[in-house]
Amino acid sequence: MNRAGIAWIGVLTAFLGLALGGPAQAVDDETMQEVLQILRDEGLIDEERHSELATKVEKRGDKLAWLERISIWGDFRGRYENFFFDRDPVAEAAGERLPNRHRVRYRLRLNLSGVVNDYATVFLRLASGSDDARSTNQTLGRGVDFDSDDIRLDLAYVTLTATPGGELCCVEDGYLGLDLGKVKNPFVWKDLGMDALVWDGDITPEGGSLRFRGRAGPVNLFANGGFYLIDENGADSAKDPQLLGGQLGGDVELFENVTFGARGSIYHYASLDDDFFTRAAGGGNLVDGLARRNGSIQVIESSAFLELAHHELFPILIFGSYAHNLSARTSLASGAGRNDDAYALGIFVGDKKKLVKVGFAYVAVQANALPSMFIDSDLTDGVTNRDAYVWMLQRQLLSNLELAYKVLLSDKLRGGAAYVDSIAGADRLRMQLDLKLKF
Repeated sequence: MNRAGIAWIGVLTAFLGLALGGPAQAVDDETMQEVLQILRDEGLIDEERHSELATKVEKRGDKLAWLERISIWGDFRGRYENFFFDRDPVAEAAGERLPNRHRVRYRLRLNLSGVVNDYATVFLRLASGSDDARSTNQTLGRGVDFDSDDIRLDLAYVTLTATPGGELCCVEDGYLGLDLGKVKNPFVWKDLGMDALVWDGDITPEGGSLRFRGRAGPVNLFANGGFYLIDENGADSAKDPQLLGGQLGGDVELFENVTFGARGSIYHYASLDDDFFTRAAGGGNLVDGLARRNGSIQVIESSAFLELAHHELFPILIFGSYAHNLSARTSLASGAGRNDDAYALGIFVGDKKKLVKVGFAYVAVQANALPSMFIDSDLTDGVTNRDAYVWMLQRQLLSNLELAYKVLLSDKLRGGAAYVDSIAGADRLRMQLDLKLKF
């Protein structure tokens, strides 16, 4: 063999060593097998060595194939928050005044998905926070002497599909999937702009969700259903509070740059026990009027939006939501009626990436409109019989880096002995400054 051939074989040998042992692992397996074949054909390695290295290449390929099925991503949010209290009837009656409050918080979430095969994918999410189902925030100084903070399992579920990737051959852009475990809330609609009337954004129900989406001509359709266990009591009780939900919606481009969307939802809370109603009362519900006599609650909800995108710097999104408790009854408490409605109206203007996005919303939740344990914990402090005016501002500073500012002015809807009338009923101004990062 001439010198050029020897040099070339040397290069191939070094190439193979790097590929198998270090930073050149991006080299594909087929190329490495070709290198091994050349080395064997030139007599530089015998058959036994060739077989040994070929097996190593194959195992490496299996390992890399496994890594390619894993995806990891996350986000971090730092928040500076202020509370300013105007009045509180209970504190005032005692000759006291609620002090204003300032705090710094963070939220860290780490997501992982693993593709098992064409029909199954596993998801999990770790998040900061405590056992509060409506918050993954961690307050600085919450413990003493710089103690460690909690990390919780916020999501843990598998998505199963009947076809590869859940694609439906008979439906344009069709998808059908079943989620089982501690799942994402399928009933939250990001296209709405602010979908925070029925559900707090941090709620992750436990059970099963069936999700469908597809197109019918110009209309984008979606449907969601779910069955979830609120509290599994085991042998302690014959009742296991549960939730059955269904939702149907879609959107269509009415004219150029004009899109309309709407949805309807129904929620059936069943097998509710005394503990459920005790928790509900702690959040403002009047338990003698919240549900039917059989201990169930039926809530209907509808939402709609209109998006006007004529100007790329100033798109406009107008949205609204309405919820009604079909099971609410007139409370026996003095002066308290059915209190069975909740609604939200709002508007967003601008693009946060190209300029700035500003928004305004009004939210009102009557005492028995919704089970108090699941409503948004920021807008009305997680308490019913409240309304709130919300001003929002968002600006993307850099790629995956966003600044947001929110002002919430909240007060109780009705006063009197029948209603929550303590700190949660105080006039309150709340301000939040957020720095959000995605990775």
